[in-house]
Amino acid sequence: MKKILVLVVGISMFQMAFGCGNEYGYSLSGKRIFTRYFYLTDGMKQFDTVFINEKLLKLKAESISHPEDHKVWSDISVNLMKLGQADSALQILLPLYQQHPNEYNIIANIGTSYELIGELDSALKYISLGYELNKDSHFGSEWVHIEILKAKLKEKKSPGWLKTHRILDVSKLVARVDYNHSSNGVRKINDHISYQIRTRVPFTPAPNQVISNLLVSLGDFNFQVGTYENALLAYTYAIDFQIDAYIQRKIKTKIGKLNNSRINAQNMAELSPTFIRMMNRSKIDPEILLMGIDDYANHLDSIHMAEIIKIDSLKLLSREIDSLKGVQEKLHQQNNDAFKKIEIQSRYIWGLGVFAVIATILLLIKWFKK
Repeated sequence: MKKILVLVVGISMFQMAFGCGNEYGYSLSGKRIFTRYFYLTDGMKQFDTVFINEKLLKLKAESISHPEDHKVWSDISVNLMKLGQADSALQILLPLYQQHPNEYNIIANIGTSYELIGELDSALKYISLGYELNKDSHFGSEWVHIEILKAKLKEKKSPGWLKTHRILDVSKLVARVDYNHSSNGVRKINDHISYQIRTRVPFTPAPNQVISNLLVSLGDFNFQVGTYENALLAYTYAIDFQIDAYIQRKIKTKIGKLNNSRINAQNMAELSPTFIRMMNRSKIDPEILLMGIDDYANHLDSIHMAEIIKIDSLKLLSREIDSLKGVQEKLHQQNNDAFKKIEIQSRYIWGLGVFAVIATILLLIKWFKK
């Protein structure tokens, strides 16, 4: 029992040191909403080709000993797609489909293969068929995939369509939210869009119009009914995936409006240390938190200058602008303080976790020897 107790304590310490949790973000009305922060790390943006090739070798060896196992061959096709060999994947999948016409994974993989080689009509056909067979696949997010394919077909028919239209209509996204359980509804929509973006990113490196378009909708959705944090993140990544300078400026304008809305909110909440840490790890410039604040100051200036003839408010105007600058300086200081605090805490917690694990292992070795 003593050995088990020490092991449990050691594992608990390890989880305390390295575990991660979920937080409640804030809507612009000040409402706390459970959220999973949307983020993209460098590792998410590309496939690990070394690992994939190693996996292919194992799968091919398995296919020799089990040549009739359609699951092995389907997995081989998936890994070939990740290596840019969608044509080869199709050559495997189409015969499998003839033998297993109701196997969801095979049908969905055929749809993805067709999309990767640019045959969008066939891609839509098979992805839609797969969705009818299994609406819960990919955490129920394949409806987003279908909308993406419809949009890509429109872009193919009318080049430039993606620059002026949204793949996902935000008003329809909002309508999908169950307002009796709005927090869960918002989270579900966020999870669906986030999952589809993350699975596409390694196949479609930046710049990419489709990814940028999806991210703008994700930002707009969170601006309306979700959290400030996720709206900010979505807009920021949308800029990274966008090559058109005009559209980039429009996205930056959205960020400016978002930040000003947060400043004007009655209950403006401070950003959590976890969120700031995630921004830091994702290499997001903290200055993005201040984008648009100067524009707001200019807006205040124009309003008060128009009224200056009616009332002598030069001092009031000065105080308003100074107050706004104070908010800006406060945000800067909050970011700097949070980064320093997080760095110190991370080092302490990491050291504590390592010590706990080593101590547990040494004690177990000692007792097992007895």
